[in-house]
Amino acid sequence: MLSEKYINQYTAEISQATERIKQDAPPLCELQYFWEEVEKYFSLSLQPTPKPDIIVWGTAFPEELIYAFGVSPCIIAGGSLAVSALTDDELPRDTDAVSRSAYGILANKLTEKSLVIIPITDDSSRKISYILKSKGVKVHTVDIPPTGSDTARAAWIYQTELCAEAIARHLKRPFSKRRFKSACTLVYRAKAALREFTELSLSRTNIIPDTLRMFIAYSYYCTANIEQWTNNLRQLNEKIKELDEDGASDKNRVLIVGSPIYFPNFKIPYLLRDAGLHIAANIDYAAIRAVNPSEPNKSFSDVMNGYYENDCSGAYAVNDRLYGYVEQAARRFKPDGIVFHILKGQIEYDYELSRMENMFNEKNIPVFRLETDYNKQDIEQLRIRAEAFGEVLEQRKYAEANPT
Repeated sequence: MLSEKYINQYTAEISQATERIKQDAPPLCELQYFWEEVEKYFSLSLQPTPKPDIIVWGTAFPEELIYAFGVSPCIIAGGSLAVSALTDDELPRDTDAVSRSAYGILANKLTEKSLVIIPITDDSSRKISYILKSKGVKVHTVDIPPTGSDTARAAWIYQTELCAEAIARHLKRPFSKRRFKSACTLVYRAKAALREFTELSLSRTNIIPDTLRMFIAYSYYCTANIEQWTNNLRQLNEKIKELDEDGASDKNRVLIVGSPIYFPNFKIPYLLRDAGLHIAANIDYAAIRAVNPSEPNKSFSDVMNGYYENDCSGAYAVNDRLYGYVEQAARRFKPDGIVFHILKGQIEYDYELSRMENMFNEKNIPVFRLETDYNKQDIEQLRIRAEAFGEVLEQRKYAEANPT
């Protein structure tokens, strides 16, 4: 039984985070659906109906596979500091913030009939899958081969076939190629609408704040009805098209690279905004997955192989996909700086920093490594560093405009 103190802290965290984004957002009635959808997902009292049959740990999993069975996945991504308190007696103190938060949210979503699918992207997911199994939770793990070789791709497809069989046994319904193609179409339409929203937002940066753009993208992982979500996003897109384009932001542009940023923990986006920086894009596996669908009308193997080819989660020994996405974004957005975001405990991203720094040095782009967690104790220290980074970018811009 959750204590009243915990419930109040959790409710306040979600409410405050949502209200802050609302304050910056334009007064569009089409946004109301997304406020309600995310609040419903995080609510302790308004659980999804029906209760989740399939829960997915994290965002590094092809959700088409679950939609193919006619159910919506309940995706546990993390982001909440308040729920982390629930894990103090079960997870080590130094467990990364996303895992602690996701574990706490899972405790609120889990039912006796739930099957929890856990893609193994790091040591925490491997250990937590064991903990859940030892508690009697029905868990199916999906190993993501770390090398990206032809053998690894074959092993990945085999893993997803086993997962489909596990879901079929759990739901007591067979896998259907026809329903799988329909699921791929559902996801493709949703992510196509999200891609359009992102492009519209980037051409109206003074109307659509960075935090709202990131919030709408995150809402994809919160919805229990993907068709309804897609229709509402299309309506929002049509409304945004009526707004005048205001061109690119005159603020210094940065890319956020590394650990994923999940609502309600938007501490870093707000710190960067307060430092006068515009987030041109956040490059992490959750953000990439949200706008990178598989083409419909392909075979199961082709879709799963395409997912593996594009995945940039922390599972890989050398994360060439993440490097490629960052390089592509650097060419497109021509950022003034890079914010390399590391959540404490997610060392798999720190391993990628050295190679990326070489790329940024060649492009003459400054890098700001920012390590933090979900707590607020370091906000002032980070604010000082973010403002100093912003001043460096301003000085560089001034020097380029006024050569001696």
